[in-house]
Amino acid sequence: MMKRALIIAALLWPPEQYATTYGQVVINHLNFTRDRINPYFTQNATVGVDLYKRENRTLQFQADIANVSNTLELIDFGGLFSGNAIGPARQYTFRLVATF
Repeated sequence: MMKRALIIAALLWPPEQYATTYGQVVINHLNFTRDRINPYFTQNATVGVDLYKRENRTLQFQADIANVSNTLELIDFGGLFSGNAIGPARQYTFRLVATF
């Protein structure tokens, strides 16, 4: 379904028009000859440690980084119902968990 929507949109707008609307960075992730989005590779990292552990009490810390290389994730482009979907930039998450 996305392929049809991209073909229809490509017939309506030339690739240069997409560049002015969405920017050259987004257009670089599109393959107009195959009517597909170019593949991408995303790295995530997680580290965790037990800070305190006694009998039935624990204190744990965890840090996560999503999209370590901070690359553009073009998930969907020109979808018929969903429109365009671009993944989030680099995100940091920290968690402190206490059990007792």
